[in-house]
Amino acid sequence: MEIDAGRFRGIDSIKELCFKAYYSPISKKKVYILDEAQQLTGEAWGSLLKLLEEPPPHLCLILTTTNRLDDGKIPETVISRCELYPFVKLERSVLEAKLKAISQNESVELPDDWYNWVSSFAGGNLRLAESELGKQIVTVKAR
Repeated sequence: MEIDAGRFRGIDSIKELCFKAYYSPISKKKVYILDEAQQLTGEAWGSLLKLLEEPPPHLCLILTTTNRLDDGKIPETVISRCELYPFVKLERSVLEAKLKAISQNESVELPDDWYNWVSSFAGGNLRLAESELGKQIVTVKAR
């Protein structure tokens, strides 16, 4: 279950999440993804800390953020209880290859200059590059 921590950021939302987390799942695991976790309030972090310290065996809690971890928005007590998986920006050549593969799969041919431009524009961000590619695919297929 994905939870937008930007909208559900207060202590009441997190208390409800913590309460539901202890219910047995229908399958083997229960997965909660807190997107933009840095937006939780201080009180919400305090409430979530107990769940992080003593999670039920079926729970997988994933916290995502686009912020740096040293900016203070996620408490150190929380960071110290998490496994960290930092993502890095893609090299331009890798980004171009991915976009060309998607284009080929969609049967759309674009000039090499376009791939070069969009990989530079996206700055290693695959989501941004794919978004631009999607716009181009719609335009080409509309012709």
